[in-house]
Amino acid sequence: MIRRTLPAMLLPLLVTGFTVASAAWNRSGGREAIVLSQRELPLRFSSADNSGQSVSLRHQYNWGEEQPWLDAAKLASLGFDTALDPASPDADAHYRRALRRVVFVALEFDGPAWRARAPELERELQRYRPDADVRNQVEAGSRLVAVDADLDPEALEARYPNPRTHLIARGVVRIYAYTPKDARPRLTGSIELAPDSLYVPPDIGPRLAAPSYRLSVRYGRRHEPWIAGVEP
Repeated sequence: MIRRTLPAMLLPLLVTGFTVASAAWNRSGGREAIVLSQRELPLRFSSADNSGQSVSLRHQYNWGEEQPWLDAAKLASLGFDTALDPASPDADAHYRRALRRVVFVALEFDGPAWRARAPELERELQRYRPDADVRNQVEAGSRLVAVDADLDPEALEARYPNPRTHLIARGVVRIYAYTPKDARPRLTGSIELAPDSLYVPPDIGPRLAAPSYRLSVRYGRRHEPWIAGVEP
């Protein structure tokens, strides 16, 4: 009996040890920290079943004409089969059935991409939510904007070497056949970050009660993010 129960008793310890070692290895390298605000990292609601705090990782992503870099050539480089003409009657159903791809995404923080995106966001809000306080919503929106993607994270790090202005995150891409207004159908995609939330350490949580805050975020060797501290 003891011989049979001993492995079962050791398994949780082995899993915990592996998890701790994996996290330590991840945090032993990677890029320098990027400082983001509550606009990019809003608090998520906790519940009675889950009292731990976390923040969402939000980014601006606008697929269509306004996101020209995620075109057929880029999607093909990410591993998608782009052979079917997006103008084909079967294109919409065909590309919606395509499997998602796990890639690495470069996101620019509060730079030219956001300054180009802000007026577009304002127009979209005015169109779809005419009763909303558009200006306040734009000023409260995330300033992280997806600007590139690649299967090789080191290639992105070489193209965007400044960790204070760009972060390299893992993401999931879907492909679509899209028809811009008064234009020929083309291929584009959507991006979701993975993970899209970060755990808040207990010693940092009370400091996020203020209306505004800034958090230092790092991505390690495994491109897994964590909150490294609170900035003044």
